[in-house]
Amino acid sequence: VGVSLNPGIFLGVFIFVLVIALVGVFLSTPIMRGKIGELKISLLLKSITKKYNGKVINDVIILDENNKSSQIDHVFFHTSGIYVIETKNYSGRIYGKEDQKEWTQVLAFGNSKNKLYNPLFQNYTHLVRLEKVFGNIKTLNSCVVFVKGNINYIEANNVYTPYSLKRFILNNINDTIYTENEINDLYN
Repeated sequence: VGVSLNPGIFLGVFIFVLVIALVGVFLSTPIMRGKIGELKISLLLKSITKKYNGKVINDVIILDENNKSSQIDHVFFHTSGIYVIETKNYSGRIYGKEDQKEWTQVLAFGNSKNKLYNPLFQNYTHLVRLEKVFGNIKTLNSCVVFVKGNINYIEANNVYTPYSLKRFILNNINDTIYTENEINDLYN
């Protein structure tokens, strides 16, 4: 008994597999991985604002006096403080210390090592630029979150997993540093 394949079905299956493969390649690019990580943290912050109020601005672009831009992933405004959040969606082990200019990403069981600019330094630049925008500001909280939770080899304060970032914010949620009006003014 011979089995014959309908050429239309074969072509349809081929196109479907090709589309799935292309989507997989597209989603695995560094830019898309970064955007996916930012989306995850954006949703986490949205869940906090839903229950505890507050306001979030995602993907903030600020120009300095020399027209040099800074892209800030998230700014979370709440009466408990203003949280400036830099999101990283790196795989592998990340090694770094608070005062090092570069950290190291280790992949493939140590066979691949990449340098990355210390995200705490990157976020410090964001804080300085926001202070210039806001003028007289009480406090800004610098937070760097590694979406994949791979912070075990990082020796630095203000570095979080998504869970520990949420816990940090919720531990401070009852503090009152800003009034509702101040938060609204800063947000606007």
